[in-house]
Amino acid sequence: MKITKFFLTFTLLFTLILAAGCKESISENGETDIATRLNQSKIQNIKNDIKKTEEENAVLYTLLVNNTETCDIESYKALATTNAEGDATLAKEINLITYTLLNQFMTEENIAKLDVNPAECLVTAFPRTDKIALQSMRQLIKDDMEVMFEERGYDQIVFDIPTNCEELKTLVEEKFDSESAEIAYENCLAKQDQSESSEQDEKETYDSTNATCNIDPMVKSCSPSMSATEYTKYAMNYITPNNAKVQEVASQYNDIESLYKFMQKNHWQSDTTLFGCDDYFETPEQFLKDSPTFSTNMICEDNTGDCDDQGNTFASLIIASGLYPEDHVRVALGTVKFGRGPMAIGGHLWTEVWTGEFWMPIDATYGDVCYDDGTCYTYENDELGTYDYYKYAEFPVLEYWGVANHKYYYSFENGEGTAPDYWQEGAKTVYDL
Repeated sequence: MKITKFFLTFTLLFTLILAAGCKESISENGETDIATRLNQSKIQNIKNDIKKTEEENAVLYTLLVNNTETCDIESYKALATTNAEGDATLAKEINLITYTLLNQFMTEENIAKLDVNPAECLVTAFPRTDKIALQSMRQLIKDDMEVMFEERGYDQIVFDIPTNCEELKTLVEEKFDSESAEIAYENCLAKQDQSESSEQDEKETYDSTNATCNIDPMVKSCSPSMSATEYTKYAMNYITPNNAKVQEVASQYNDIESLYKFMQKNHWQSDTTLFGCDDYFETPEQFLKDSPTFSTNMICEDNTGDCDDQGNTFASLIIASGLYPEDHVRVALGTVKFGRGPMAIGGHLWTEVWTGEFWMPIDATYGDVCYDDGTCYTYENDELGTYDYYKYAEFPVLEYWGVANHKYYYSFENGEGTAPDYWQEGAKTVYDL
């Protein structure tokens, strides 16, 4: 009862704040504008929903359901309390690829109908006030994510950003143990040797046999070796929301989910096979306009690039689209763990947006991918996570190096930067609030 009132009251207060922040505009005939009337209508609907859930003694419940053909998600959503009008359930559905997460209001009568059986459909179900059950579920999702990364080969994406092996060894020893640190260190050195060898031999780049992809990338020089702070400031030059090509593409999308799906369908490919470089930053215009014609592109006519190319382009598109204020969009650089073992730890760049309460990662590299051996994987939309996956699951960052967009930057390495204070925060989930 208390959690129900708290949750809906919070929602109501947040809506009231938004409404108060917008001055009521008056049209020439003296009537309030449509936006104001809509806000008033939403507030009244929430008040009605609060009253209904209180009358029914509904409890906010969390359900985790296996995503299989035999598991009917709708049957679980049907157990949720309906809104005051009776035409919709008070349920939030989140696709976590392996699982579907449901946060919904339920009566004691419908809670009694739940049959938890992890081997079949319902993995777990608990009231949102149960912190122990919540922590267990978060660990389950985290473990599943690491297995999924390995199955899809995403652990090969780490080291997109060159990593200081000595610093990596120290970090892994602090986070895990000395044995893991030594393995991560040796793997880091091996990656560096491989990259240096590739830069010396241009034949390491992939050669397309498709006549449409016949443009030489023409790389004059690879990205220079930089410190974490220097890398952060360097990234600012590659976030270009005012570029004409970026604005043209951004204008085609009016919601963050469809824009994210667009980015996921552009395949990841390493700088080694694209440019013969250990590290090379494409501009968003190059990514969107030129990369489909590169002779080194493994999927001809498809946009391609590694993590920094995709992360910078995605941030540029979000800002250009106006879906989020520019101060609420940034790229982050840091050390991540994309698997279960120390071999999956390395440098990475991804995009984050400010939800109003915390930073939420949206990683564009979680989609189609082509690895250095020429093997490519493409996925259907229902096999890809939603943009708000990391609103509920913990992003696997071990250490932030820095964050930036075209206006601001902040270095976690030394506290240097020009960004607002809230940029000094790392990513969180709704469960951390």
